[in-house]
Amino acid sequence: MSYQLQWSVQDVPVVADLDEDALVGVAVEWERIRAFVDAQQQASFAELVRRRVAAATPLPIDQAPTYSGAVMEAQARAAKWCASEFAPALRLAEITAQHRVQDAVLLLDRYPAVWQGACHDFCVSRR
Repeated sequence: MSYQLQWSVQDVPVVADLDEDALVGVAVEWERIRAFVDAQQQASFAELVRRRVAAATPLPIDQAPTYSGAVMEAQARAAKWCASEFAPALRLAEITAQHRVQDAVLLLDRYPAVWQGACHDFCVSRR
């Protein structure tokens, strides 16, 4: 299934028409938007990995010394599979996609407050 986000070009200011203060403000706003977009893309990466891990039953616990080790192994395999799906769609080298997917899983699993902060800053600035 294909999904397209809607974006209106009319909402984008013409930078040549802005004064210096507005240019700084627009640059800050673009940074917030970039953080929000990156956070949403990372959530997409991590969610596909989560689904692949959930579908991989059973976890190979006998091959890993601990349950968390088995989960990490399953996530690493799933990240590689997902990267092979994302790479052509995003026109990335597979290794680049793999790094992005692994970073997303790490961010959302271990540092969810950082991810939420990127989303929150954008949402708060839009109110």
